[in-house]
Amino acid sequence: MRWIAPSLVLSSLLASSTALTADWVHKQELELGYQSSMLTEDATFTRNRFYGTAKHRTSAFSTTSPTRWTFDVALRGWVELGDWEQPEAEPDIRALSLSRADDHTDIQLGFQQIAWGETFGFPIADIVNPRDLRDPYFFEMDWIRRANFTANLQVMFENLRLQAVATPIPRNNILPERRSGFDPFPELLDGIRLAPQRNFPIDRWGQDGEYGGRVGYLFDFGLDVALLYLYHWNRTPVVELRFENFQPVLVPIQERIHSAGLTFSKAFEDWVLRGDTIVHFEEPLIDELLGPSDRITHVQSVLGADVTTETDWTFGGQVHYDHRDAAPQGSAPRDADRQWISARIQKLLFDGDLEPQVFAFVGVDNSDRWVQPRIDWHVMDPWTVSLRADFVWGTTDEDAGDLGFYDERHRVMLWTSLRL
Repeated sequence: MRWIAPSLVLSSLLASSTALTADWVHKQELELGYQSSMLTEDATFTRNRFYGTAKHRTSAFSTTSPTRWTFDVALRGWVELGDWEQPEAEPDIRALSLSRADDHTDIQLGFQQIAWGETFGFPIADIVNPRDLRDPYFFEMDWIRRANFTANLQVMFENLRLQAVATPIPRNNILPERRSGFDPFPELLDGIRLAPQRNFPIDRWGQDGEYGGRVGYLFDFGLDVALLYLYHWNRTPVVELRFENFQPVLVPIQERIHSAGLTFSKAFEDWVLRGDTIVHFEEPLIDELLGPSDRITHVQSVLGADVTTETDWTFGGQVHYDHRDAAPQGSAPRDADRQWISARIQKLLFDGDLEPQVFAFVGVDNSDRWVQPRIDWHVMDPWTVSLRADFVWGTTDEDAGDLGFYDERHRVMLWTSLRL
């Protein structure tokens, strides 16, 4: 594939810079694949689609200058075959940005994904980008992050790293559709529509924006610590049941909140200790009866470790803590503390061509249970076949955790991809 347009764009942007005419590097990647998943309870397909992803990077630099310019573009599109006569097509911008970097600074402007956090499983600290939540079991972050148009400034002074981010026009999460396989209220509220989410028009440039930053420091003894802050629209979906024109409707609740946290990792000789903590202030909390939502202080924390052995085993374990400090409703306080443990075991076989693994997420003081066995087979260097299953249990009573709406919605998923 020839990437003519990106090269022309970058050439026009950098033509006036005489220091960047010495060397140009172009790199591209194309991925084609198919994804299919089905709920085992009623054989409902939750996805049945062919997709394609195209990435291109052009870098310009000079041997006489530390400055390097980089242009990134990545597009993804898929064709959903839910209706064989009228398949649905969905394009998506994964990246479209220009960056300038030197020995101490990196300035990137455009559509991009920004990863924060150190732990696996539920990415509690990865809050810069909204997400595609139509499949709640799918945590491949490069897939579910929605690229924002963001100004991203990073400054490095030896072991100190400073980062500032600004998103003048935010984007929404993509929520599960009503009556879809992962609709959290399929029977309880069948027939009640979900109202559209908030609109962020371009003529309100900056007024609805999200802003924040991160300060990180790598100590000489290997401890990597970062403090983070973001002023953003709440990422956890919350809805209220209201009446509009005498008709019931589910209304998404979206408010800007303050989030602050800490992440760290420490590598030892053969294992790694890592952790994330995030606090959301005045975060909307869904009401049990879908009435008016509370505003709470929500604390999430994950502490874990993983080790890789000489025999190609990888073991990871984590402890999850969640505290929701809610205002009382009437005489009944709604404070709640919940704990979970999670584990991941992986083994490389046949020189890494076969990767069986299993992930488990289990509530300590609640009813959540989620087990995901998975096997990845690298058939040939560019071709991979992945088969996984998700077994989920939970309740919505006094022992509820976070998975009650998906109780016994077990599923199997096939994913095959070809990278060129």
